[in-house]
Amino acid sequence: MKKKLSLFLLTLFVLPVFAFFGCEDLPSWDITVSSSWVNAGEVVGQGTYDEGETVTLTATAKPNNNFIAWVFQDSTLISDNETFKIVNTQNSQQEISKSTLTFTMSKERQGNYTAVFDETYMEYAKLTNFYITDNLTSTPELDMGTQETTFNSNISIRQGEKTVFIQNNLPLKNNVLFAPTEFDQILYLSTEQHIIVSANLQNSYAARTIDFRTTIDVFSNTAKTEMEGYSYEVTYSEGSYKIVFEFDFNINDSDSKTYYLILNYDNLNK
Repeated sequence: MKKKLSLFLLTLFVLPVFAFFGCEDLPSWDITVSSSWVNAGEVVGQGTYDEGETVTLTATAKPNNNFIAWVFQDSTLISDNETFKIVNTQNSQQEISKSTLTFTMSKERQGNYTAVFDETYMEYAKLTNFYITDNLTSTPELDMGTQETTFNSNISIRQGEKTVFIQNNLPLKNNVLFAPTEFDQILYLSTEQHIIVSANLQNSYAARTIDFRTTIDVFSNTAKTEMEGYSYEVTYSEGSYKIVFEFDFNINDSDSKTYYLILNYDNLNK
């Protein structure tokens, strides 16, 4: 009788405790996917994944288009490494028609993954330089010089549904934020005749950030638009584009003042 009672008590109290602590569900995280241009390609693999589960995302370009790159959270360009595995399939023109991104699920990898596509028939403009200054009356020499502090910048340039990402740590000297004059990034322009510039600038010396995003009509000779917190002006001349953002920002815990983000482009088809 005592033996039966002991087994009953074990079943009633002890086993549920082991079940509660030993069979706890693994945490799960959401993965969302998006195409930089829905008319150029599609991407699948969105869903909820458990910790440690293998995630596979697949991007497929449509005819006359090709895959360019994977981007995480609209700011980080993904490369093939120990964390992320990328397998690309090329067509007869040596363009990437399909790309598969594989990784192991974790909390740090939750979020949105964008497949960036390109179109075959496009007009191109190349970013030649960009910098931040507090004085528009004089053009600073693009000399890196002695670094006093740095900004971390993530600038994404989106034309229609197409996106190009620029990531740099930029040295600041005499209140001028410089960038090198050589870039591989290409700005895509088409008959839609507008681009979107989205920028996030963060001063690494003091916790100061500024975010702005706007749509620009690039084919008007000069256009200026006032936005909340900033304004921009774009000038188009003989195939070259100049975009100037004006905004107030605090540097090195000093008083807020006006700065200008300047981006210069040359049209490769001119």
